[in-house]
Amino acid sequence: MSIFSDDVVQAITSYMNSSQPDTTLLIAQVHGNSPTAESAIMATFDEHRAVFTVTTPDGVDDVEVPWSRPLKFRDEVRAELFRLFETAVTGE
Repeated sequence: MSIFSDDVVQAITSYMNSSQPDTTLLIAQVHGNSPTAESAIMATFDEHRAVFTVTTPDGVDDVEVPWSRPLKFRDEVRAELFRLFETAVTGE
């Protein structure tokens, strides 16, 4: 069970899927080890990881992307998503 309320999970996943689809895809490709993903949605998350549903030429699958540390607050999720995006772009 997640420490984050359903409202928080819904707000963040909806934002990522509707406003940041390219970022969502890049995070899933790089950090979800799904380089052939053609599309991705952020399905859910908890204090330990984010789960993305990816579509590849082979089908649809869920991939987990662990956070760098356990998260406790909503703002930490936002910061962690930004960190994952930045490291995906820079390769660091």
